[in-house]
Amino acid sequence: MINARWFKIGFLLMLLLISSSARSGESVDKLLKRLEQTTHAIHDFEADFEQIEFNPILNRQKKSAGRIYSLSEGKIFWHTTKPTVFKVISNGTDIWLYYPHDQQLFHEKWGALDSQTKLALLFLRREEHLDKYFSMKWRNRAKQTIELLPKQALGVEKIWMTVTPKNIFLKKLIFFFPLGRKTELILKNVKLNQNLWKKHQSRPLDQNISQAFTFKTGTMKKTQNQK
Repeated sequence: MINARWFKIGFLLMLLLISSSARSGESVDKLLKRLEQTTHAIHDFEADFEQIEFNPILNRQKKSAGRIYSLSEGKIFWHTTKPTVFKVISNGTDIWLYYPHDQQLFHEKWGALDSQTKLALLFLRREEHLDKYFSMKWRNRAKQTIELLPKQALGVEKIWMTVTPKNIFLKKLIFFFPLGRKTELILKNVKLNQNLWKKHQSRPLDQNISQAFTFKTGTMKKTQNQK
């Protein structure tokens, strides 16, 4: 089974990534409208990411880093490079999770995903409005941090979203889960509308991605295929 929590983090990020900075005295509702308008104007983006997972029960902190690519029609390449390589590829209908070190490949159809994950996908596909699923308020207006509280079960208790003061990009997301667990995501070096699909056609974003944006297995041993 594909980890639903990972999807909530990843796909919520895809929508919240392109967020407008808050003007002085601006309400959360107005900021949300500008966020959605900006998001719909984005054809693709790429960004470096740092992720920190905190688990107070196990007294453990896990750090990872890599790069995210989001193209049109739900195509995504999430490439974790540290501490170990992990690749997630989606063409909008199928998704592949690949662990090169262990030569493990997991394949799933979007339609077979759990309901919580499907709900998270709505953010990526921009088919719904954020305020349909979250109530929002300022967490810290001076630091431009907004608190999002889910209106229905999403597996996440709340999200803190911080935007940069001088441009339109997301600075940080913190996801709070039950039992005190939380995940922090930081984006850097964001690039918008780079014609990634055209670039991919001439030179694939990764050796494991075909021109049609499916997983290119080659001689790799496929250890599991969920359908």
